[in-house]
Amino acid sequence: MLLSSNSQTHSFTELWVRKEAMAKATGRSLAEVMSLSVMENRVAFANSDWHFVTVCVPTGHCCAVAANWNPGTIQTQFVAIGDLL
Repeated sequence: MLLSSNSQTHSFTELWVRKEAMAKATGRSLAEVMSLSVMENRVAFANSDWHFVTVCVPTGHCCAVAANWNPGTIQTQFVAIGDLL
């Protein structure tokens, strides 16, 4: 099954932010985590079980958290940029 261009971009973005989150959480380089499969919400890495929570918004932006404990869910709140100024 082929994914549409938008689906491919979204999937890539989601996986990329998970790899970035793993690198930051473990203190490893991106090169060290690049071969790690992060498609599941839980992976074994560096002698620990790591859990991912990923949040993507309709504009296509995503963020991820990697933790060696189960963080459950992330609550988000959208704020208009004008409200911050």
